[in-house]
Amino acid sequence: TEIDMPRRFIRKFGFSDGASVNEEVMVRRPFSDFDYFYLGKVLDERPNNKYLVHIHDDINMVEVVDRQDIAAKLLMSQVSCTMLEGLLQKAAASNESWGKCKLEIHRQDTIDGCVATALWPQGNAVASWDGGRKIDLNLFTF
Repeated sequence: TEIDMPRRFIRKFGFSDGASVNEEVMVRRPFSDFDYFYLGKVLDERPNNKYLVHIHDDINMVEVVDRQDIAAKLLMSQVSCTMLEGLLQKAAASNESWGKCKLEIHRQDTIDGCVATALWPQGNAVASWDGGRKIDLNLFTF
């Protein structure tokens, strides 16, 4: 049985950065045809890119893990579509020439994030958020 997973719940972990003591991380456990990931906490840094990690599995194991099998735990984004729309509104309101014109702001939520547009006689702006950490802002004036 296949299950459709919304894109906003899928994240790619980064394995290149170092971990620090007390950092919450994801620990990869390779198996024959796929990998399991467990939540863990770094207890100590060891020589040769190894870390002592408390793995939060069913037996709460503590073991030494290679750096290549540790990924930083991704935090939820502090951005929202409502916030993106509000920031665009605030930016437009702060510009005196825009304040004298009729300003229209529209927002379209997407699967991963949203797109907000602002329109006024002297130009327009488009702000997009990918649902994660990336915000793009394009301003067009004439």
